[in-house]
Amino acid sequence: MNYDAHLYFKIHILYRYFMVLGELVTDFLVNPSIELKPNLEFLYQQWLISQKILAEVHSLCSEFPVGKFKAGLENALMRRVLDMVEPNPMDLFQCLDVDGLAFGFSCVGLEFERSVLDSMVQVIQRNIDTTHEVPLPEIYVEDTQIVLGKFVLVRNVPVNRLLGVTSGQMDFSLAVAYVLCSALQYNALYAETRHIGPPQCVYDDFHVWGIRNEGFASPFNARLLGKEQAGFFSAFPQTDAIFGSRGSFFHADWKDFDGAWCVDPPFLEETLSRVDAIVGRWREEGCPPVLFIGPSSYEMKTPFDEEIRLLKGTHFYEGLDGQLHPLPMDVSIWRFGEIEGFNVDRIVSGYLPVQS
Repeated sequence: MNYDAHLYFKIHILYRYFMVLGELVTDFLVNPSIELKPNLEFLYQQWLISQKILAEVHSLCSEFPVGKFKAGLENALMRRVLDMVEPNPMDLFQCLDVDGLAFGFSCVGLEFERSVLDSMVQVIQRNIDTTHEVPLPEIYVEDTQIVLGKFVLVRNVPVNRLLGVTSGQMDFSLAVAYVLCSALQYNALYAETRHIGPPQCVYDDFHVWGIRNEGFASPFNARLLGKEQAGFFSAFPQTDAIFGSRGSFFHADWKDFDGAWCVDPPFLEETLSRVDAIVGRWREEGCPPVLFIGPSSYEMKTPFDEEIRLLKGTHFYEGLDGQLHPLPMDVSIWRFGEIEGFNVDRIVSGYLPVQS
C-alpha cells in the first residue's frame, strides 16, 4: 500500500471511530436492557479480535499459564503506546513484531524461540486482516455486572465509582455506554495491571497538598477523578476524555495545566527512562513540584529532593477490585520540589492495611 492510500485508510478508520463514539448521544432504553445502537460496534469487534488472538497465540505454547501470556502481550502492546497518538487496539497489534513480542514476554519471565514468535506474529496479522462481522448484542445492566454479548464488566468498586461520577453529569444509560467503551479499549489490550495504583487515601492527601495532574491513569484507577480543578492523563483520550482525561502524558506540556503533578508510569525501564527525562526537562523549565512513583530498583537520573521507600510485602497498593494487596516489589516515591504540607508519615501509613 502506498503512502497516500495508507494515509487515506487511517483517516477513514479514525473518522469512523470518532463518528461511532459521537453517536453515543443517541437514545438508549432504561435498565435492565439498553437498546444497542451502532455506537459500540467498533470497540466491541476490536475486543473480540483481541480475545481470538490471545486464544490462538496461547495455543502455540499452552503449557504456560494464560495469565502470563496476557501480561506479556499487554507489555508488548503498551510499549507501542509511547510512539502513537490515540491508537485503537488493532493499531497497536499491527505494530507488533518478533522483537516487540520478545520484549513483552521477557517482562514476565517467558522466552520463546524465534520460530515460535514468528508464528505468533502470523496469528496476529491473520486476525487483523480478517473481516469480523458480528451482530450487535444488547447491553444488560445488572446489580453485579454489565453484559455486552461476550463481554462482561464486573461492577466492582472502581467501575461503580466511575458510573457514579459520570451519571451525575448525564443519563445513567448513557454513562453505561461510555464506561463500556473505555472498558473495551483497555480489555482489548489485556490491560488489567494498568488499573492498579496508590490507595485512594494517599491521593486524597496529594490533592490537599496541591497535586492536580495525575499521569498514567485510566478512568478505572484515576484517583483524582471527580476532584476539584484536577484531571488525569491516559493513553486513550478518545475513550477517556468524557471522564476527564487530558490526553497522553507524553504529549502534555506542564505550562498548559495548573498545579503540581504525580506520575506513576508502567514499571518498564524504557518508559521510566523516558518519563525521567521529561521530568528533568520540566524541572529545568521551572515546573511545579512533581511526585514520581516507580520501582525502587530504578536509578533516577533527574536530581530529586526526597525518596520515600515502600517495602515489598509490608506496604499495599489498591487493585482494580478496590481492595488492598501487598506490593510485589519495593516501590519509591521521588519528590521533586517543595510541596506545602507534604507529610511522609501520612503517605507511608496510607500504604498500610487498615488495622482491625
